[in-house]
Amino acid sequence: MEKSVDVGQAFVKSVQALPPYIKMIGPFISFGGDGVKACTIHDVEKGHEEEGFLFISKMLVEFSNIGGQKFTLEPVLTGADALPLVGLSS
Repeated sequence: MEKSVDVGQAFVKSVQALPPYIKMIGPFISFGGDGVKACTIHDVEKGHEEEGFLFISKMLVEFSNIGGQKFTLEPVLTGADALPLVGLSS
């Protein structure tokens, strides 16, 4: 339970530090045999993708400093943003 408090405190700190070009959706929490999992979506404004990715990466490192915590950062595109990659437009 002690680590849960540490994770909660790190979350509150990270939310307060979000720049205006990042909108956070979630977190969504699940409980299971592997422990607690949290999934959060960060919607980064166009033109701020690189700095948004770096900001979120640094933010997640704070969670890895809590023993036993792991994270995965998975950048994704909307369908409309991905269309130009295959030569199409929306």
